[in-house]
Amino acid sequence: MEYCSGGELLEHITRQKRFTEDEAARIMKKIFSVINHMHSKGIVHRDLKLENILFLDKSPDSEIKLIDFGLSKKCEDNSSLFTMVGTPLYVSPEILMGRYDKTCDDWSTGVIMYILLVGYPPFYGTTRAEIFQKIDRAEFSFSGKEWADISEDAKDLLRKILVADRKKRLTVD
Repeated sequence: MEYCSGGELLEHITRQKRFTEDEAARIMKKIFSVINHMHSKGIVHRDLKLENILFLDKSPDSEIKLIDFGLSKKCEDNSSLFTMVGTPLYVSPEILMGRYDKTCDDWSTGVIMYILLVGYPPFYGTTRAEIFQKIDRAEFSFSGKEWADISEDAKDLLRKILVADRKKRLTVD
């Protein structure tokens, strides 16, 4: 085991409320790189969330560590997975449908990016069913006042990642 003195990404976002777009971009670049490497080895994490990303140390440019591979699975490029797993706010539409592949992790990176930029999740509701309905439709918006300072490029990237059809979704690679 390795001690990561920087703490969880969840702790950072809770403390800061949200990151600047530059800070979020720096963190997301590292997350995309980690997920791309993992996928290149045929591993699907299936439970990407703020709590499973740690900072190695307290420095502003700290490396990140992805943890909790308890739900991860080896998955070849053309094979599918069927077990419904993951954390409700981060789960992809295809996991809800019961047939998915590594692109479920790509979806989760979009949810993480959205939260880093504005401090709240893209899909929320008062019940799990309501959340899942919004996820299934990829129903999110940029309507809050927090979005006023977010670039069109960042919004465009989110629109390309948080796509219900996994074949049309932008991937980390």
